[in-house]
This record gives sequence, C-alpha cells and structure tokens, in this order.
Amino acid sequence: MKFCVYLILFCVSLIRENLSNDLILVDDSSNVDKIDEKFEIIDEEFIPTHEWKRVKPGQAIPKGLHVRLNVQTGEREAKILEEEKPAISKEFEESLKRINNEQLIPEKSFGDVAHEDQIHKKFKSYDQLKKELNDINFNVQTDFEIIKNLLEQFKSSNRDQKIAILKDLEFYVHQFDNGLLLCDLGGFDSILNELNSTLLNQDSEYAQNLIIVLGSAVQSNPKVKVYAIKTQLLQIILNRMSTRVLTDELQSKFIFTLSGLLRNFPLAQNEFLKLGGVEILSNLMRIINSIKLKTKILTLTDDLIREKIAVMKDEHDEKVVRQYEQINLMGELIEKKWCDHFSGLLAVADDHDSIEKILASMMTLLNSCQVRLQSEELVKILKNHVDVYENLAKTEQDDDYFARIAKNIKTILNEVKSKQDL
Repeated sequence: MKFCVYLILFCVSLIRENLSNDLILVDDSSNVDKIDEKFEIIDEEFIPTHEWKRVKPGQAIPKGLHVRLNVQTGEREAKILEEEKPAISKEFEESLKRINNEQLIPEKSFGDVAHEDQIHKKFKSYDQLKKELNDINFNVQTDFEIIKNLLEQFKSSNRDQKIAILKDLEFYVHQFDNGLLLCDLGGFDSILNELNSTLLNQDSEYAQNLIIVLGSAVQSNPKVKVYAIKTQLLQIILNRMSTRVLTDELQSKFIFTLSGLLRNFPLAQNEFLKLGGVEILSNLMRIINSIKLKTKILTLTDDLIREKIAVMKDEHDEKVVRQYEQINLMGELIEKKWCDHFSGLLAVADDHDSIEKILASMMTLLNSCQVRLQSEELVKILKNHVDVYENLAKTEQDDDYFARIAKNIKTILNEVKSKQDL
C-alpha cells in the first residue's frame, strides 16, 4: 500500500516538472486567452525579453512569442521566440576541418585568360579527342585488310621487304580463318610459285620463309590442306627435297611443311606414297648427317603409322576407315629397308630426346623389323643403353622418364631374344 502511494507521488512530481518545461508556440494571443478563467483585463502593454517574463492576468501579449504555463506558480510566462540553430554533428565538423583548401577550385572570374589557358593545356578539347579517335578507328584494320595489303606489297617489294612480309604472314596464317584468306586472296599460289622458281641454295633465307608460310597455313587446317593438294604443293615439296645439295635448314623446313600436310589427311598420305615419298625420305636418311633431322623424319613416319592404327581401332566412320585401309606406309617402309637405319642412329645419338624417339619408332615396327633387329651390333648397342638408363633412373631426379626409356629398351631386347630362340 505504501509502495502505491510513493509511486503516485513520484508520477505527480514528474508531471509537474515536465509541464513547467514544455514550450507552446503561439501564433495568435487570442488562442491563449481562451483559457476558461475569470481575470481582470489590463491595458498595460507586455514588453517581451529574451528571458521568461510573467504575464499579468488579462494582459494582451504580441504574436510570435514563446508562452508557457508555470504549473508551480500557476502563472503564464512569455519570452521572445529565438530561432533554433540546426545541430551540427561532431563528425561533420571534423570532416569540414579535414578539407584541404588548396584542393578547392576557385570560381573563375570573367576574363581570367590565364586560368583558361591552363585548362586548355591540361585537358584536350573535344575537337582534339574526336580527331584522335577518328585516327585510331582509321588505323584499326581487320585481318582480311592486313593480309590483303601484305600480299599487294609483296608483289612490288624487294627481297628484304618480302622476307619481312613473309614473317608477318606466318604470324597471321596460323589462325584457321586467315589460312583460308591466304588461299582466297591468291596468296598461297603466289608464294608457291615464288618457291618453285627460287634457286633454293642461292638464297636459303628467302626460301625458308616461303616454305614456313605454306607450312603454317596447312597446319591443322583441313580446308587449306585440300586446297594445297590441288595446287600440287606435295609434288613441289618432294621434288625439292630430292635435291641432294639442299642444306639441313632447308630440308628441315620442308619436313615441317610435309608433316603439316600429311597428318590427319589420308588423301595426302596416299598421294605421298604414289609419288615415291618413302623412297625420297629413305634417301635423305642416308645422305644427311644431322641426327636431329633424321629423328624428325623417323618421328613423322612413326606418327603416321600410329595414326592409322588408332583410326582402324576407334573410328566409326566407314568412309574414313576405307581411306586409311588404302594406305600401306608400313609396308613401303619395310620394303625400302627402313629398319636398317636404327642401328646407326642409336650408335651416334647423344641426347635423350633423340634416343627416346628412335626407340619409339623401333617399338612401332618391332614385329615387322624382326630380322633386321637381330644383328649383334644392334643388340650390343641396346644393352649398353639399358645399363645407362637404369643407372640414370636410380640417380637422377627425372627418374620416371629414364625408367620408361630403359623399359622400352628391355622390351625390344626381349622381343629380339624371343625371335632368336625360335
């Protein structure tokens, strides 16, 4: 019970305190005079101040004052209305302080020529930007325009200029569509005719660049390969490769182009056999000295044999299978005594990459080269190699690579031994 009494007294005191502090904005003193009280009207003028001042009963007050009813005294009070200034947060004040006045751009007065010149120096005008953009757009050319311009320049250029143009063309014709453009614009024929009429050994650099462009165009581009066959590129390549006086650099470029033309193109492979291509390669293997170049030729023939094996095993298109069935590259190689080259190559090869590729070719022809691989000289060379690679597999970091080579040698030796025991 006592608690309830205390609570009521506490609430009354809060109400009285709040009422004494509440402000009422008066727009018209007549609203205040409507309070239901009886009081005497006083003619004395109320002179307001900035402090709260008692308003006598019945005394009129001017408009626009703050008026309150003091509950403690029961009297009205009024004072001059002061406009409240908006509160500024501390964060805003701090941000104002941090502004660097030097970064503010002063308002440019009329006729400030120096300021205007400074702006022109710092920024480009609209007309300048427009001109530069137009220039850029004018200089941007499509691959079609570039290749066309290069071929036009090629016709009237000197030897050094032509080499530079050929290097540019090599870069572009690697792309599928650009290889087709080279054919459509007559560039393939022009370069092939130039190659056919060039004395290769008299200008080896120029000839090599001609060959590389053609080789780059046919690589992985079936449509260009078909076009190349029609232009008799294969005949020209084989004819030039049969020349005994060519440098290894030239022969290497011809192998590059021949490889690009034959891979995954059974029509060209069949034509290659009809034109005596295996005999030409076999002759090259006997007359050239470069082990790396001989290894390139071995790798090409090995890849073509493996390609046919893969197609006959996995290809479901009967037309494609029939095309590969007509190709007897392995038979041609055996007939031209291809297996005789292995012994001599392994005896002089001094780098792991060449040895690995020679062994891979031997593995492919293992069953077909049985008699040739049984020579004592070859067996001795193989045994020496297996010892070397087994030791390398134990001591070198790339042990898997050397172990794989050693395994291939052992496979060949075991096959040779099994045939000897029969």
